[in-house]
Amino acid sequence: MLHYYPTIYSISDPHPIAVCSGRSLPDGSPVPPGERTYTNSCTIKHGSFGGVGGEQYYCTGSDDFRTYLWKIPRLAALLEGRRVVGAMDWIGEKSVGTVGFTSGALQPRYVPTELSVPLCRLTGHQSIVNTALMHPHLLHVVTSGIERDILLHSPTPVSPCATGLARTPTDVRALPEGDRRSHRLVLQAMGLLHMPEPEMDDEAESIALFDEILRREGEGDVFELRHWHNDLEEGTDTDDDSVLRMDVDS
Repeated sequence: MLHYYPTIYSISDPHPIAVCSGRSLPDGSPVPPGERTYTNSCTIKHGSFGGVGGEQYYCTGSDDFRTYLWKIPRLAALLEGRRVVGAMDWIGEKSVGTVGFTSGALQPRYVPTELSVPLCRLTGHQSIVNTALMHPHLLHVVTSGIERDILLHSPTPVSPCATGLARTPTDVRALPEGDRRSHRLVLQAMGLLHMPEPEMDDEAESIALFDEILRREGEGDVFELRHWHNDLEEGTDTDDDSVLRMDVDS
């Protein structure tokens, strides 16, 4: 779900049983102030399930240039952790930011279990990670995104699929400050500006473009970005919230 967390359902339950977030580091400590963590605001992500030895995992890419992998507990544990709040009790709910799912205004709210501690965070990309694919039987994850490179992640330097794998870097590229060039790239992508000669190669240009999109749209909140109005006049087909306003530098 765009601007929200990966949401886990059981095939026999219409309401979600878990959401996966990056509120904590893999060691359980809070994410340091100012450090980016899991978000999904700018591209469509493709995640996947996998696991060995009866364990279940889920992995997906993130706008913070990492791939996140969560261990999924047993179904019984997820159902035990899920809260069910009656409709009238929900009105008095004091937890700011609590998200509940329901099938109707007068129906109970289901607050899924939050898996806030990822098992690991995979790095190595220079921009947004769009796809994370787990091997169904081996401890391998393949990731790709804005760049041309497709990365194979393994817990050991040698695997049945490859040998001599390099150690993954621990540092993640910081999102740079915007400048006039990145602003022009957005205008060019929208067809509002013609640039006869490219200023950089295609991959660097794509990374710079999505850097600018992240600066504009990253860290979005699904409930703040989607505004619903009941008092719109019939026949009005203009939504002020959907109009893009952008200053064009001369």
